[in-house]
Amino acid sequence: MNHALRVWEESLYVAYFIRVLGRDSQAVPLDIMREALAGNDMPFELGLDTGSEREWLTLELRSRSRRSVARIRRISVTDPHSSLELAGLLDELSDEKPESAVAWLREYLSGVRVVYELEVLRCIDELSGWSPLHVVQGAIWEWAGGILHSDGEGFTNENGYFILWRFHDDAHGPGNMAVLEDGDWIEFEMDLGNPAQRAAFLEGRVPDGAQEGALSSP
Repeated sequence: MNHALRVWEESLYVAYFIRVLGRDSQAVPLDIMREALAGNDMPFELGLDTGSEREWLTLELRSRSRRSVARIRRISVTDPHSSLELAGLLDELSDEKPESAVAWLREYLSGVRVVYELEVLRCIDELSGWSPLHVVQGAIWEWAGGILHSDGEGFTNENGYFILWRFHDDAHGPGNMAVLEDGDWIEFEMDLGNPAQRAAFLEGRVPDGAQEGALSSP
């Protein structure tokens, strides 16, 4: 590939992030994530970029050819009110619905003490890196607990069900969602492309025809 074409392609790249927002600031042990990859017999490794084995700050998820498919940052949050990472996420909530979920999220985010930020790199499709990335994300989430946030999809509750509508207007297919009723999450699967079900969800109601309990994995 010539230099001009490479520069042009890189100019079109838009970073995509997945985040785990936890309340325990202790770093997820590297061995936990590495064992998860090995247990799934995946030809990928986690390389330490900055920090120490015990208190790592950034990692690279790499193929056996040493090409990185994702970069993972551990960001400690000492003061949620001054955290740039949380401030950006809070800004997303200004016009979101359902309103009950927005109120719950604002309260929840005030207790977040660590953000694990997984940046998806451009060669992830070429190297079939999505599965190992989700394995690492799952290992982090299982250890740290908390909620998830994905660009273009939004926030989940602590069980991994989406609680705000952040999908594109042309979204369709099954979606694992949740709404608050009397302080408890009601979790269900709905048809993202069904206008009536979508309207009910935005109002904070379980849509007619939705099936309680998810039929597909969160």
